[in-house]
Amino acid sequence: AVPLRLGALAWLGSLGLTSVFVGMLYLVGLVRAPLLVGIVLPTTAFGMLIPILRGTHDLDSNFVRYVFGAAAIGELGPLILAPLVLAQAHQHLHQTLLSMAFLAIAIAAIVFARSLRS
Repeated sequence: AVPLRLGALAWLGSLGLTSVFVGMLYLVGLVRAPLLVGIVLPTTAFGMLIPILRGTHDLDSNFVRYVFGAAAIGELGPLILAPLVLAQAHQHLHQTLLSMAFLAIAIAAIVFARSLRS
């Protein structure tokens, strides 16, 4: 829980820094779609981290747990944020909210199933 919480705080911080950076690029005229660029920049290549960390660290170490926590949020945050931003721009908010409700139910089912394990 702590690695995910710290990962979420780190991702929100990087999202804030990205907002400032993309805002400046938009004011200068180098970016035409600031929301899309702002969502893409703070993402994490989670799949790239696994082989790198497997080769250099023990996968059960605290360091790896914290890196995976940050990477998981770095992947999940944009996956949740992008459809909301794009749906609002294209008037598909209802469908996106239904997808988010399904995601919440799936996460709740996973948490519930894990609590039943012996």
